[in-house]
Amino acid sequence: YENVFELEQDRFLDENFYINLLNYVKKFVRQKGKVLDIGCGVGTLINMLYNRGYDCYATTLNEESLNMLKQKFSNKKINFYVADITELPFKNDFFDYIFATEVLEHLLDKDLILGLKEVKRVLKPQGKFIITVPYKEKLQKVVCPDCGAVFVASQHMRVFNEEVMFNILHTVGFDIKYCKLVAKIPISGNFLKDSFKKLLALIDKRIISFMYGSAFITVAIKM
Repeated sequence: YENVFELEQDRFLDENFYINLLNYVKKFVRQKGKVLDIGCGVGTLINMLYNRGYDCYATTLNEESLNMLKQKFSNKKINFYVADITELPFKNDFFDYIFATEVLEHLLDKDLILGLKEVKRVLKPQGKFIITVPYKEKLQKVVCPDCGAVFVASQHMRVFNEEVMFNILHTVGFDIKYCKLVAKIPISGNFLKDSFKKLLALIDKRIISFMYGSAFITVAIKM
């Protein structure tokens, strides 16, 4: 029962996080077009975009995930690929929109710059790059008792704040048009039951951010 509850909780948080994200950035993704979801996970976001009429592409990191996604969405025309952000298998100026949600924090320095340059290459001029990353995350380090190596439990390689994000994107040549800090669990919206919304309305936003973390949303444009 605990495993079932955890899966349902993860699905609830995952779906509502993406609903919230699309509501925040809707003025930047109004026109239908080609969209890429980098590191698409279980396909929640790309499925939402498909249902809204976009021409959808998504990447995952291994064949096992690729097969799972193709089977899960076999009745939908979503184009799935095994690809790394540093080497995207698409032509120049191909996409109108690219999403990278909770991806950039996993990249090493050299891969981050290479990856952002690849995003810029396959994005059309004036195309939108929509990013979410954890905000001012406290990285918990774990020391291996056998070899003394230091690891980060979350597998995150860096901490993002406004300055870090802006500097990296400007270095690659993006123009930032929008940014917003949000709790990862939304506290308003039609997708929450009224009773749950009333409960959350009584809880301080800072407590929700502490429990679930905060996400920093950025929309950048290829110039």
